[in-house]
Amino acid sequence: MDLVIREGRIEDTQECAQICFDAFWDIATEHNFQPDFPSVEATVRVVSAMLEHEGFYCAVAERNGEIVGSNFLDERAEIVGLGPITVLRQAQNEGVGQLLLGDALERSDRRKASGVRLVQAAYHGRSMALYLKQGFEIREPLAAMRGTLRRLDVPDHHVRAVEISDLEECRELCQFTQGFSRNWELQDAISAGNAFLAELGGRVSAYTTNIGFGGHTVGRDSAAVMALVSAADRIRGSGFLLPLRSTDLLMWCLKQGLRIEQPLSLMSRGSYREPQGVVLPSIAC
Repeated sequence: MDLVIREGRIEDTQECAQICFDAFWDIATEHNFQPDFPSVEATVRVVSAMLEHEGFYCAVAERNGEIVGSNFLDERAEIVGLGPITVLRQAQNEGVGQLLLGDALERSDRRKASGVRLVQAAYHGRSMALYLKQGFEIREPLAAMRGTLRRLDVPDHHVRAVEISDLEECRELCQFTQGFSRNWELQDAISAGNAFLAELGGRVSAYTTNIGFGGHTVGRDSAAVMALVSAADRIRGSGFLLPLRSTDLLMWCLKQGLRIEQPLSLMSRGSYREPQGVVLPSIAC
């Protein structure tokens, strides 16, 4: 097998998106779960956004000139978000994924990233084993939450859009909860109109880049995060990710009629600090 790893280009979008959609569709339906991507068109939008963004790195695996897999790295923070790694159906179980993962880890090591994180479908034993063999550790079990949100007011909390002038206070909150800043992601969310914060007594108590797979949320406590979830117009993508240790928030979600869609695992390699407060991770980190 003559495999070459190269950097992805925008003209690779359609092929990479089709491979990505097929891979997620196959593994999810095999285990009787809903696929993360509802259609090829939705996958194209996600893949093209990453290929066009300077904060993402894309690697493409080619065999005899044909794309057989791809991987993405979200490099917008000192902790890098890994994935999705996906491989063409006909090329699976041939070491393509391992080569793509090795390329990502070598790049992250060269760039002296503090750590690498990913979120993995807990029912997918092969991918879990791949990451464990490469030095990743399972840090937290997660639940993907889906359903129709109810508009509720959480007492004493005021929700509004994040403004540029809020960036420093949000950075401090993220530093407190996760141990590193994610302001590049937050600025992207502000530009897209997706970033919201909750205030308590004039102080930022939580912020979100969106309530969904692609966004992260950090808060000083569960009530602040409840305020953001309650104020959201909808849950985006395939759900938002909730650590099972946040029992009070999980039970509140279930009482609001949300459901657990699938189990996932947060995994990391390198620097990792136990979260303070409440964190809803994104699908990458």
